[in-house]
Amino acid sequence: MTTITDYASLLEVVADEAHRTDLAAKIPRFVQLTEAKLFNDVTLKALETSVTGTSTGGVIDLPVSIDAIQRITITTNGRDYPLDYTSPNGVVHLLTGEPIRYTVSDGEIKLLPSTAYAYTLYYIPKASPLSASNTTNDILTNYPDVYLHGCMHYLGKHTQDAQLADSSLNEFNEAIDRIRRKNERARLPVSGGLQIKPRGYR
Repeated sequence: MTTITDYASLLEVVADEAHRTDLAAKIPRFVQLTEAKLFNDVTLKALETSVTGTSTGGVIDLPVSIDAIQRITITTNGRDYPLDYTSPNGVVHLLTGEPIRYTVSDGEIKLLPSTAYAYTLYYIPKASPLSASNTTNDILTNYPDVYLHGCMHYLGKHTQDAQLADSSLNEFNEAIDRIRRKNERARLPVSGGLQIKPRGYR
């Protein structure tokens, strides 16, 4: 069987596994459906990146590509200090001093107290969907089986093959769980940090 290394080989393997020649035009849609569930369920910590800047009035704009905040640090006296997350409902407005917390609301990160400070935002970007022009991503590179099982599940649904749809869904969910477990083992402890996935801003 062809090894799945990119978008084209994924389409080829799904077509081979289907043992059908009339579904080629449908397979890209199965990939899209797979990604809709996959990107919602999985955050890859291995993709962590960072951006630096200075907050404006204690406000940091969320990067357009953000999927999950890992941690935020501020720099003062040449040292980086992590901030604690607090929910918008639990915000206590601190008037003066260095920021010690942050919250996320209205598409912005707000430092508490609201002060201009140099910061580093560590976050996980959204995974990029596969296409003819974007032929691979980190999930396909590291976990090609999750794409295959997802596509086979949606193929089974499309062809009304309940056995294929059900068995592939079980394998799809198991593959997602393996990714989650691996990511949990790979997570580094972060003092004062909290991973927060700002779904309202996706």
